[in-house]
Amino acid sequence: MNGGSAAENEEAARRSLEVFARWTPAEGATFHHFLGRLDGTGGFAFVEADDPNDVLDGPSKFGPFFEFHVYPVADIAGTTQAAQQAVEFRGLDQLSGLSAGWSNPGTGGGRGPTARRARGSGRPGR
Repeated sequence: MNGGSAAENEEAARRSLEVFARWTPAEGATFHHFLGRLDGTGGFAFVEADDPNDVLDGPSKFGPFFEFHVYPVADIAGTTQAAQQAVEFRGLDQLSGLSAGWSNPGTGGGRGPTARRARGSGRPGR
């Protein structure tokens, strides 16, 4: 609702409020928080759903009026465990960024991840 004339922005705001008045959240979506920004330019929703399509409901219906950013999240205990498993999977030599024939582009080594594939496997770092 930005970028047009004042009259166009007013009409877009009126229309978005009209559409919003008819909307109800998808049955499988639980809105834990639904917040408006104090500068009047948007808001935030903290939504829980088992089916991603239930999250898609709002952005698909209000996309012409607002810009949406959807960030899937999980409990910190699960994401921390996944990060630890990923570090273990990669091994300590991967942490330096110098394993499998790769050099860190910031160290003057001359070869970064986009320069060439390592060891002919067709996959970087393999």
